Amino acid sequence: MLIRLIDGNIPEIQARASTTVGQLTSSIAHEINQPLMSIVANAGASQRWLKRDPANLENASHSLDEIIREGRRAGDIIRGLQALTRNQVADW
Repeated sequence: MLIRLIDGNIPEIQARASTTVGQLTSSIAHEINQPLMSIVANAGASQRWLKRDPANLENASHSLDEIIREGRRAGDIIRGLQALTRNQVADW
């Protein structure tokens, strides 16, 4: 009886699982993309500050600090996901 019930619902179960995986993938991509795009923007800003005549070292340094912060944030997200797949507690 249970096997027939499951067999009859396999396409629905597969569709739900596929939707859930798609939503999870989209969420992960969004969370990782945010700090990466910030890193790219701050790297560009750093280059512009350094190419000025005279170079604006204070602003370039600030942009580089942001790159470090966002790189750590991306790493934290990835470590959190790794902990989740290992059933460990994430530190974020």
